Amino acid sequence: MGSWRNPLCQPGEIYVHTGGDQLRSRMHGLGQRIRPKEIERDGNMLAVSQDRSALLERVHRWLRPHGIMTITDIVAGPDLSDEDRASLWEQDGINSLPFQVDSLAQIRDVGFQDLEVTDITHTVVTLQETILQESYRHKTALVDAVGADSWLAWVKDARNYRRLFAERKLVGLRIGTHRA
Repeated sequence: MGSWRNPLCQPGEIYVHTGGDQLRSRMHGLGQRIRPKEIERDGNMLAVSQDRSALLERVHRWLRPHGIMTITDIVAGPDLSDEDRASLWEQDGINSLPFQVDSLAQIRDVGFQDLEVTDITHTVVTLQETILQESYRHKTALVDAVGADSWLAWVKDARNYRRLFAERKLVGLRIGTHRA
């Protein structure tokens, strides 16, 4: 099952490989050779998708038998408060963040049965720390590009995400599966 891991799949991405065609979805736009286009209309990150099940159903239908899907997903930890959920909605439009058991059930319900699940929360915390360090290192250029208020708001949001992952109120998962 380790062959389902894709080093190109970053947090917040879906990667689908069908043996020649691939779908790669990023938080802010879609990547290479995207088919079918309706996936783009439904959202390009499970956490902000208007209908996670519909998106997963389309991916399942699109895959040929034995096609591989890797998802790097964010799920709610057991201690995620209503206040934290509200901040996620305000920051990034994440309005319906399922718990791990519910996320995995959604994936199974559309027809993916054999799931390989890896908790990558520690990697996400490290990534958030690196992003913050680089934000400070390039502060002048970023402030010049977006303004001080926008930069400060972004740093505040990035710190909040780092805290939520470090406290395991948010959990990062890498999920690999294939179409039977």
